[in-house]
Amino acid sequence: MDKDILIQELFKRIDVLEKRLAIVEAENKELKKRLARYETPKNSNNSSIPRSKDENRPKRKSLRQKTGRKPGAHKGKKGKT
Repeated sequence: MDKDILIQELFKRIDVLEKRLAIVEAENKELKKRLARYETPKNSNNSSIPRSKDENRPKRKSLRQKTGRKPGAHKGKKGKT
């Protein structure tokens, strides 16, 4: 007899815990949804932050190609100073 009573009480506890779990999961889902609105990082597209302050902004590469030549005037040319 004691085993049957114990088993019934355990089933009652399981039912109560499952209901509480469902409530907590629903609340967690709602809180994650609300938090997602604030997790969008600000950048120059969605705020007044300048482009230079954007994190992970793409680095601009020069479109000029290297020629292999050294900079400056030809050797032997006399300057005007």
